[in-house]
Amino acid sequence: MGTQIYPGRGLSLSQLVFALNKELDLVVHSPSFTLDAISQLDRDTSAALTTIREWRNSLVPINRIPLDILSLIPTHLSSQEDRFIATSVCRHWRKTFLEHGALWSKLFLHKGNVYVETLLRRVKGSPLDVIVDRKIPTDTTITLLSPRIRQIKYLELRQSSWEAITKLSEMGLGQPFLRTLKIAVVERRNGFRRPVTPPPHPFFSDAANLEQFFLDSWSYKRLEYFVFPRLTTLTLSMHCTYDCNAPDLFDFLKASPMLRTVEIRIQGGNNLQEHSREPIVVLPNVEVFSLHMFHGWGVYYIAARISCPYSKHTSLTYQIPDYELLPGIEIFPTSVTSNVIVRQYTRSPVEEVTLRVEPIIDLAMGPTFGPLVGCSLTFRCSDTGIIKLGFQVPGIDLPQTLLEEIGCEAFLQASTTIRAHPLLCQVKHLHIEYKAITLQSRQLLSMAQEVGSLFKSLGPLDGLTIDGCDLHVVFFASHLELGELEQTIVFPSIKELAISRLPTGPDAEACMEAIVDLAESQHAKGIPFERVKIHATAFPAEIVEVLRRWVGAVDCYED
Repeated sequence: MGTQIYPGRGLSLSQLVFALNKELDLVVHSPSFTLDAISQLDRDTSAALTTIREWRNSLVPINRIPLDILSLIPTHLSSQEDRFIATSVCRHWRKTFLEHGALWSKLFLHKGNVYVETLLRRVKGSPLDVIVDRKIPTDTTITLLSPRIRQIKYLELRQSSWEAITKLSEMGLGQPFLRTLKIAVVERRNGFRRPVTPPPHPFFSDAANLEQFFLDSWSYKRLEYFVFPRLTTLTLSMHCTYDCNAPDLFDFLKASPMLRTVEIRIQGGNNLQEHSREPIVVLPNVEVFSLHMFHGWGVYYIAARISCPYSKHTSLTYQIPDYELLPGIEIFPTSVTSNVIVRQYTRSPVEEVTLRVEPIIDLAMGPTFGPLVGCSLTFRCSDTGIIKLGFQVPGIDLPQTLLEEIGCEAFLQASTTIRAHPLLCQVKHLHIEYKAITLQSRQLLSMAQEVGSLFKSLGPLDGLTIDGCDLHVVFFASHLELGELEQTIVFPSIKELAISRLPTGPDAEACMEAIVDLAESQHAKGIPFERVKIHATAFPAEIVEVLRRWVGAVDCYED
């Protein structure tokens, strides 16, 4: 400490204390003892104490870390208000944080000119995130922002109107340095949609290098007001009615050839199948494609008009608002549409198929929508590309009988879709998950009959996974005397059989015996299982030992 210097005087701490004591002695015993002398002594003492406190604060462990690391602390705070509070912890923190421009790069223009001016002084040359909430910024605010307009990399318009979007576009906020544009539009007032005057030029037409575009609006028809040729990420939330215009969506995609990620969520649009003859739009750079439709059945019609041959993950899902609409619904696409989609979103053969039926919670819809009953059919290709087809229906107060019908119909349609795949013989892994839905004997027999047709279409399998106690019963329906099958289920060659969640109670032993019988029959045909994996709550030891006679290896796991 003795080597540190008191800033105003160039003294070490010991010299400072000595100097202050001497000065105090001179003042007190001096014949010219005055109020001014005392005031000066008070200022010197206060300055000395402040310096001592700063020295002490500098020895706190957190203040001895490098400044570039200390400046990262506010980046983990949840709000900008917390960052302002952090600058009041101590002088060292305040000086460090105020000099780190990136901490103040998020500007909420509705907070006023004083706020905007303060942050613009702190931000220095850091890229700016500008957020406009409802109100259009005043001319004064835009004047303050104008010298920094090239620093704006992110622009978000919250709860905006098309009038506000037009004005902000004309103000020049969409400039060549803008990389992300996020717009949420409020189009309706008192239940009526206000007319929009088409702009003379596309909105934010100067943003020629925009990479990410997020639009939450009420219809497709506004897409024609945006043109971003270098776009790589597109997220659309469209609330359509019967006046939706699918060609506008296709035209927008066609004008954005560099897209790599596409996520589209549409509410409504039941008449989109009318556009099934639109030319196919090829997106050669897209790696992730997601299309989710609420209250509409056009998801497969749109997907069939788009080709993403290099997509690594494709998700096509639709949800109906009321289970009363279920009778006769097309849960999975027809064989023609399905084959078109598989061809247009993959480059390599499908090697793995997964069918899943289960109650789910769709977090994107929020907790107020409650649980959903969902089913999905997933195709995984040899190059790890994935196509997932999904269907959802509200599960609130859903009658058990209808729940059974949904599960059974989903399974039957999925099996038909799988069998219609032109390269089904190349599928090496089949996974079937059927959770938390019990079925009646009549439904089980229908499904068992479909299983027979499915396995008859399959070639040799490297793996078959069955997850769900009802499906265990389905696969061994004849053994459990649920009825007479029209045809005997003939399993293909299967190297590894994995079965999870065997039923408890009286059916548990019957299912284990059925597994043994299946293993014995496969062995007799000269195509024995190389391995069987079983997850269950308990295992009859004698049955497991018998199973080992017909299988190369048996792995049993207790849940």
